[in-house]
Formats: sequence, structure tokens, C-alpha cells
Amino acid sequence: MNKVIVVKSFTLRGIHELSQNPQKYIFKLKKAKSVAIIACDAGVRIISVMAR
Repeated sequence: MNKVIVVKSFTLRGIHELSQNPQKYIFKLKKAKSVAIIACDAGVRIISVMAR
């Protein structure tokens, strides 16, 4: 039961912080998206090299 309370308080704190400073999280999401795009592009190139 204590784990549920900890997760709930952590989630509420995160939501409060997000409402106070959304730019910080938008920047992190954009950075994660660009990393994912680079990783997918590299994966496609590796597969195409292996297919040859």
C-alpha cells in the first residue's frame, strides 16, 4: 500500500512541476525524439548494408 502512495505523490509532484516549467520538458521530449530518429536511421542503414 505504501508503494501506491509513493507513486501517487511522485506523479502529482511531476504534474505540478510540469505545469510550473513546461519548457524544460518540451526540450527533453524534442531531444529524445531526435535521438530516436537518429537511432532508427542508423538501424535502417545497418540493415541495408547487411542485405547487400
